[in-house]
Amino acid sequence: MRSLTKPAGCVPKIARTHPRCRDARSASVSVGGACPDRVGVLSSLLSFAFQSKIPSGSGLSTLNLPIPPDRKTVNSSDRESRLALVLFGGKRQTFGMSSGTIQLVQEAGSPYLPYRRALLSSAQIKELSTPKPWRAIVDAVICWAWIVAAMSLVAMRTSWWTVLIAIPVIGNRYYALFIIAHDGMHRRLFPTIKRNDFWTDVLALGPVGAITHINNRNHLTHHRHLATLEDPDRHKHACFNKADRPELLEFLSGFGSVWSSAKAVFLTRGRENLQKAPAGPTASSYTPRDLVILASWFAVLAGGLTWFIGWWAYPVLWLFPVYAFMFLGDNFRSFAEHSHPEGDQAADRHRLITYASNPLERMLVAPMNMNYHTAHHLWPSIPYYNLPTADRLMRQHPAAAGLEWRGSYFAYLLTYWSALPIAECKQAR
Repeated sequence: MRSLTKPAGCVPKIARTHPRCRDARSASVSVGGACPDRVGVLSSLLSFAFQSKIPSGSGLSTLNLPIPPDRKTVNSSDRESRLALVLFGGKRQTFGMSSGTIQLVQEAGSPYLPYRRALLSSAQIKELSTPKPWRAIVDAVICWAWIVAAMSLVAMRTSWWTVLIAIPVIGNRYYALFIIAHDGMHRRLFPTIKRNDFWTDVLALGPVGAITHINNRNHLTHHRHLATLEDPDRHKHACFNKADRPELLEFLSGFGSVWSSAKAVFLTRGRENLQKAPAGPTASSYTPRDLVILASWFAVLAGGLTWFIGWWAYPVLWLFPVYAFMFLGDNFRSFAEHSHPEGDQAADRHRLITYASNPLERMLVAPMNMNYHTAHHLWPSIPYYNLPTADRLMRQHPAAAGLEWRGSYFAYLLTYWSALPIAECKQAR
């Protein structure tokens, strides 16, 4: 990836350094000559024209435009708020824009660029990408109400049958919270990064020891490098570790993937290895605010469950449900939504799949509309509650015929199981 200087024709059209927007560190990007105190006030997805100097098919190219960190909005791809935007062939280009260090990316050869261009109009993307913070808060509160009710049932009447009822309720409703947090990792819950990260950490990620600005890196790298060897989640959907039935069972149980997933999220954080650390101490460091959130949640969950129920309650009523229903459920969903019963070289040409499924299966495997996974990957700016609308609009376009919709997660699992062993997968090791 090579950095470009701003083309001469770009400054008057897109962004000029406004004298009121300067500070000691960097210059702000102004839109239409105005100094945006918060670009998100104008819109969560601004459109602008760019007279591209990059020839079509030239590979990955970037244009970085730094602005002050206190004027960041949510549509960013990492802690430094670099937004990856698609450049298409041709001279005049239109992009979605948010404040932050803007990174314009041309993804030469990606099989999904024609779908991003054709299936939804810029006006539709802008409308669907508008966040509704109240919706995320309401959904999160409902999930926590179920979790607290299940724990309270065990506290009031501790027996084996109340525990058996509580475990799936707690695990599945935390899985739904985790999907809400997934939008928070994309900075799509609230109109500013500060509010987005705070509420994502407090409502959803803190209980499992995660922090948005640190642990979202793995997932954002997955989006940038899907269907390539650089995808840190490739072990979830590639077939090289699921070439026969014992390997598939090992993966579905989590024993063959829990360490790879934990290392990618908490240690390497989307990097290929631990040596490739991001530059700067703020990129991957825990702040006092982060530590307070993590310590508070541990005290509430471990301390509260131990005090009100018993020493066994924290592992049985929290750690086990989270593993069995959130981790394993998300593991299976990711596998089903990106895999095919064929070798990885062939599967890499079409890794995006949407599931229609039934309500019970969606609740267990893909809560909060995550079954509309193609729409999410094509336009990560669209929040989870707008994905059904995006999927409906996609289906109405003739170009959507090249995408894949499946009926059932478990029916696909049976199809994959029946296809094993897959010779191409073993040969690729």
